[in-house]
Amino acid sequence: MSPEPLTGTEEFARYYRPEVNQVRGGDAVVGLSRKLRQAYGTVPFRAFLVGHPGVGKSTEITRLLARVEDQFVGVRLSAASEMNPASFKVFDVLLLMLARLAERANELNAIPLEGMFPAQLFTDIQQWFGLAPNRSSGLARARSAPGWKPELA
Repeated sequence: MSPEPLTGTEEFARYYRPEVNQVRGGDAVVGLSRKLRQAYGTVPFRAFLVGHPGVGKSTEITRLLARVEDQFVGVRLSAASEMNPASFKVFDVLLLMLARLAERANELNAIPLEGMFPAQLFTDIQQWFGLAPNRSSGLARARSAPGWKPELA
């Protein structure tokens, strides 16, 4: 078994056991999915899943996404593996979230990105996180300048 979260359909079906909800005293995903569906198109829905590593937070998100896949699309990211945990700032997390949302929307053709944003912007974002070959760009040069700090508007 892998210590990684159960996110794939096949591995989820192989390892997850619904009996765990009896031990927990109920199925939290049922309540979360109901609240999420009720909030659809009205007010933003927010919920936090917290717990120690390995307790099943990502597994519960996988279960939630499976229950609401007819109405919602999940976008996963991991700040721990996609960023440098020793040096990231809140701005970096927000930028990563924006990049993942834009990529997923583009995959679904939900929002055509071509022409909406300059191609260089996505290259700059990828370089920011070390996901693309380093080409000299405005953002890359600015970020490497001594004393550089992002400004949030």
